[in-house]
Amino acid sequence: MTTTIKYTNSDGVLVSLEQAERLKFYNKETYNNGLLKKIEKFAPQKRNSDEIILTRVDYYLDRGEVFEDIIDQYVSVIRRFVIFYNKQINSNGEVYYECLNYFNGNIESKERFVFNNESLCIASCKLDLNTNEVYKQMKYFYGDTNIYPRENYNIPSLVVYYENNDVDYIYDTNGYDYKLSDFFTSPISTVFIWNDYPYYHNFLPMLPEDISA
Repeated sequence: MTTTIKYTNSDGVLVSLEQAERLKFYNKETYNNGLLKKIEKFAPQKRNSDEIILTRVDYYLDRGEVFEDIIDQYVSVIRRFVIFYNKQINSNGEVYYECLNYFNGNIESKERFVFNNESLCIASCKLDLNTNEVYKQMKYFYGDTNIYPRENYNIPSLVVYYENNDVDYIYDTNGYDYKLSDFFTSPISTVFIWNDYPYYHNFLPMLPEDISA
């Protein structure tokens, strides 16, 4: 197994360890064989404090790891802990996870995510803790930065919002919201050809289907 450590600032931009240690907010990302395993988030202990501490851990559970063991390892020693589990991966390296967010030892929320092979989130939703009802359904499109310029590589060019699996509206990085019918007549529709991206036509499936040979 090959383990790689990366450091990013609060905007998700890669920095060196030396640069990270001079920042008040930074992330330490651990990858195993190219797949994201853990994100440790560092921030001031208190507002205006110079003491930087670990404030949150995002942990990605692999098959063979015991869910309860990882929970016990982190939930009592860190205020905010997020565990990603029920991992599924397709032939293109895109990964689906369910996740539980813990705050002060209690479950705060339940979500589902899909990450592409660059560890960028391409789909997410929340679930009601009592009923498991799905809400806040979103998919994210990034694209080639030469075609879809944006200030931060980790910020999507388009966000598609759904209601009951159907498109509700589309948001772009210029701050515009479009109903689908309005999107078809907008300038951005000449670049983002809707019919070329069937993954975004509905919220399900969250995990893109396997690529045909």
